[in-house]
Amino acid sequence: MFPPVIEVCGNISPVIEVCDDTYIYMRITHLIVLLNTQTCSNYERLPLFVFVGYGLSRYLFTLRSRGRMPFVLSLWPDKRKQPFVFRSLYILSFLLSFLVFLAGFSSCSSAFTPAGSNATPVSKAAAVATAFSENLVATGFLTVGSYTAYPPQESVAQLNSAPVGFDIDLITAIASRMNLKIKIVSIDFQSVINNLLSRNFDVAISAIIITPDLQQRVNFVPYFMGGESLLVAKGNPLKITGLQNLCGLKVAVPAATLEQKDLEMASSNCTQAKKRAIQIVVSQDQQSMLQLLLDKRIVATYQDSPLTDYAIKQYPDHFEVGGAPMDVNLEGIAIRKDNTVMFNAVQAAFTTLKANGTYCSLIKKWGLTSGVLVENNHRICA
Repeated sequence: MFPPVIEVCGNISPVIEVCDDTYIYMRITHLIVLLNTQTCSNYERLPLFVFVGYGLSRYLFTLRSRGRMPFVLSLWPDKRKQPFVFRSLYILSFLLSFLVFLAGFSSCSSAFTPAGSNATPVSKAAAVATAFSENLVATGFLTVGSYTAYPPQESVAQLNSAPVGFDIDLITAIASRMNLKIKIVSIDFQSVINNLLSRNFDVAISAIIITPDLQQRVNFVPYFMGGESLLVAKGNPLKITGLQNLCGLKVAVPAATLEQKDLEMASSNCTQAKKRAIQIVVSQDQQSMLQLLLDKRIVATYQDSPLTDYAIKQYPDHFEVGGAPMDVNLEGIAIRKDNTVMFNAVQAAFTTLKANGTYCSLIKKWGLTSGVLVENNHRICA
């Protein structure tokens, strides 16, 4: 964008004749400063360079014509009396000015591009990361707290014990945009926020539901819509769309979860309505529940929506979701309130991942389609 500096004297061509020469000198000085302070866009610098060169030469010629030219500059040849010498020096001055511009172009490019044949421009998030690198828990690393026992969002791979999951992939991509490596600290879920506030890690990501109470303690970058849902056999033969359809039926649910309490309450509603109670099968692990459903010993499983989505991703020919997700809540990346630089950097990096398709590709990779973030009343992934 052309800076709004050349607006007082009307057209550029008569600028010297119309305006006071002291004002013009100040204006040209201002433009030269802009050349050195503008962001490194040479397409923006070029018109500034042309105008500064033009304006400065016109200014000097005007001073000469008014008899106020310094002695050294008064040696500049007269155009009418010495045309050949005048043109030669004019061309030489232009070439020197152009070389200065090229030098600025080169330095500008090198300042914003890492060395190497595969160099690419550094992202804004990476520039911010440099600014707060001294305040990181571990230099060069984004240290992340997470309860790594909640697949498919965060868990530990059996083969190499490395953290895996949608949340892990997302925060790794965010760290990469910030020009940082990733370090995952596995911790009990109930201790995640307290350890974040104790500065044991820089951020926390662990399917943390954004609540008013937590918002009083930490800042959040929202990234996912969590909830609860029913998993049924492919084709949904019993047309199950909600808990109200489960009276008298056998349904599996993970032990000691909110879903178990919700299912028990739904069963109570069934009996109050003079219907048969739900036959609740409490299970200790998700895989056992899936096997029961495959064997048709139950008609549905009830669990967190990411578990439902991931089961469908793994067994698309056997399962589907029974109705829309219930008790939907927004989840976020937690950051200390006093670390605004970190918050801004994570938010900027996440915004980039949404814009360049990385976020949606990770949603697709893990099959978590029901959890896609909603912005302006629209799901950001098709």
